[in-house]
Amino acid sequence: MPLFDENDYDNALDADGIPEGMVDVSYNLTVERKLIDCLSSSIDEPILSPWMFCSLDELPTVLGVEPPVDDDDDLCTALLLGGVAVATTLMDAIHEDYVPGLLSHLASLHDQIDAEQGDEESVIEPRYLFSQLVESCEPSDPTAARLGMMRILDSAFDENEEVLPEKALATCKYLMCIALAVLCGDADDCTVDLIEILKESHAERAAEPIIPYFHDVDDVED
Repeated sequence: MPLFDENDYDNALDADGIPEGMVDVSYNLTVERKLIDCLSSSIDEPILSPWMFCSLDELPTVLGVEPPVDDDDDLCTALLLGGVAVATTLMDAIHEDYVPGLLSHLASLHDQIDAEQGDEESVIEPRYLFSQLVESCEPSDPTAARLGMMRILDSAFDENEEVLPEKALATCKYLMCIALAVLCGDADDCTVDLIEILKESHAERAAEPIIPYFHDVDDVED
C-alpha cells in the first residue's frame, strides 16, 4: 500500500496557489506600506513633500511605488486602497475628545488643499470625500464608517466597475494630504503614536495577505 494518495501530489503542486474564493492582496499591502513610509518622512517638513506638488502621472514614481508584476493587480487601485486605509485608520484613531477640533481644522484646510491641487480639483470632489471620511471618526458607527469607505472607493470607479486612473490617483493624493494634516498636530508624541498605529495596523493585515473575498458571512449573498 503506498504511503501517499495520488491526490497528495496534486495538492502539493497547488500549495503555492491561491485557494478558490480567496484573493492575494500582497501588492496592495506593499503599496500601502510605501504610503506610510512617505508620510513618516514628510512629517518634519510637510509643505515640502514632493508627492504633494507632483502631477498625477508622476505620483506613483514620486511615492516610490512600482507597477505590479501580476496582471490581476492594478497600480491605481492599489494606491486608492492604500490611501483609504491610511486615512480611515488615522481618523478612527483620534480620541473622541479631539474629534471636533480635528474636523474643524481639516475643514479649514480644504480651501488650501483645493488650491494646491489646481486642476485636480475638477477631477475629484474633496468636500464630498471629506464628508465620508468623517464617518471614520471615533466614536463611530461601524456600519456608517464602512459605507463611507465604500463611497470613497466607488467615486473612483465607473458604472462598469472599472477604475478611473486619474480619479483614483487624485483621490489617493487627497487622502495623503488629509493623513499628513492629521499627523502634523501640535503634540510630537501624538504624531509618533499615530505613525505606530498605522504601522501596527498594516503589519497585522500584512501577516495574512491571502484573504477571502467576503470577510463576513452576512456579506455572502444567498
